Amino acid sequence: SNPRTREETWCDAFAATYMLNWAVDQGFNPIECYAVDALLHLFIGARFQWLSYWDRSNTNDKWDATPSLATLEARVFVRSLIMYAECFQHWKDTEFGKAAGGDNEEAQLSAFHQLTDQVRDPLLDAYHARINLALGLLNLFDRREAFERADSYWQSLSEAEQSQTIDDLIHDLY
Repeated sequence: SNPRTREETWCDAFAATYMLNWAVDQGFNPIECYAVDALLHLFIGARFQWLSYWDRSNTNDKWDATPSLATLEARVFVRSLIMYAECFQHWKDTEFGKAAGGDNEEAQLSAFHQLTDQVRDPLLDAYHARINLALGLLNLFDRREAFERADSYWQSLSEAEQSQTIDDLIHDLY
C-alpha cells in the first residue's frame, strides 16, 4: 500500500528481468544468476548499512539497531522471489530444464529448487558468517569515541595538512 514500496518492488522486478535477460543472452546459467543476485543484493545492502552507520546524522550508535538493517532482509526476500521466478522461467526452457521434467512444470520447479539451493546456500552461509563477525565487532566498538578521535586529529592538522589529506583521499579513489 506504500507508494515507495510499490516503486521499489517494480524497480527490483525490472532490474531482475533486465539483468537476467542480458545474462542468458551472454550464455550465463540462470541458476548461478539467481545465487549471484541474492548475494550481491545483500552485499549492497550491507554497504549502505555501513555508510549509514558512519553517517554523523545517524544518532544510533548500534549497527544492528540502525533502521535500514531491519528492512534489508525483507527487501532481499522480495527481490529474491522475483529473481527466482524470472530465473525459473528461463531455466525451464533450457536443455536441463526440459530434461528435469519435460512439460511437467511441478517436476521442473522441484529440480530447479534443489539446484538453486546447492548453489546459493554455500554463498549465503559464507556471507552470513562474515556479516555476523562484523556485527559482533561493531557492537563492541565505541562509535562516539571514534568520532571524537577523528575530530581531535582533524583539528590538530594545519590547513595545508587538511588540504593534503583530502587530496590524498581523492587520489586514492582513482
